[in-house]
Amino acid sequence: MSHKSYRSKREAFTFDFDGQPTPPFTARGGLGAMVLELGELAKLRDLQADSPEGMAAIATVFQMLLGESEYARFREHVVSSGIDQDVLLELLQDLFAEVVGHPLVPPPDSSAGLSTAPLTYRVISPSDGTVTEMVLTPQREAELIAAMEKGMDPGSS
Repeated sequence: MSHKSYRSKREAFTFDFDGQPTPPFTARGGLGAMVLELGELAKLRDLQADSPEGMAAIATVFQMLLGESEYARFREHVVSSGIDQDVLLELLQDLFAEVVGHPLVPPPDSSAGLSTAPLTYRVISPSDGTVTEMVLTPQREAELIAAMEKGMDPGSS
C-alpha cells in the first residue's frame, strides 16, 4: 500500500512598501475558500481599472486576498502613506499570482480577442515542488470543481 502526504496550504505571501509596516502584510491562504468569490470577480475581468466599477473590483480583490482585518490595516497604510496607484496595481498582480497561482490578467503582449490556445492548469508535486502545466478538458474541469466543492463542505470526508 502506498502513502502520500500533501501540504494543505502554501507558504503565506507577505509584502511591504519600502520596509513598512512591521509586521509586513500577509495574504490569506487556502484558495479553496475563495473559489466562489473568484468566480464572481471573473465576471468583472473586462472592466477598466479607472472606472468606478473597476476601482470597486480592485478593492474587492484586495479585501478577498488579504481578509477583513489585514485589508483594514492595509487600507489604512495605503491612505496614510500615499502609495502610488501604479504600485498598487503591480502589487495586485503579484498578490493574485502568488495566492491563486496564475496572473489576474493576460500578459500585455497578448492579442485582443479569444485565445485559441487550450486552457491549462498547474499541478504542483508535493514531494519536490515541481510544477507541471496540464490541458484543462471540460471533464477535468468538472472533476476539479467537484473536488473543491467537496473540500468546502464541512460534512464531507
